[in-house]
Amino acid sequence: GYAKVSLEGGSKHLNALGNVQGAVYFAMVDFAFAVASNAFEEDGTAVVTLTGQINYLSSARTSLLYAESSVQKDGRSAVFYSAEVYEFVDGKKRLLASAQNTGFKITKP
Repeated sequence: GYAKVSLEGGSKHLNALGNVQGAVYFAMVDFAFAVASNAFEEDGTAVVTLTGQINYLSSARTSLLYAESSVQKDGRSAVFYSAEVYEFVDGKKRLLASAQNTGFKITKP
């Protein structure tokens, strides 16, 4: 029900303005969601993303980024998770993006 991932960004993660691409934030959130929602599925069930929504709040100032995803509702067939992308600047957590993912539980063939 919870996952934290990190990424050491580099020049390949930047857009034309020199900021981290929004797609990098989204990929981090989606990956954290996948890890968190599938970590304990042991009965042949997998969770796939139905929707992902993200709000970009700020550009990164450092190269080390984090994303955390945690369950808000774990239903019989649908799940809902919230997530944050952040960095640490001068020892303080700085929020970069806020996101939500809805997933659907399917049985693996």
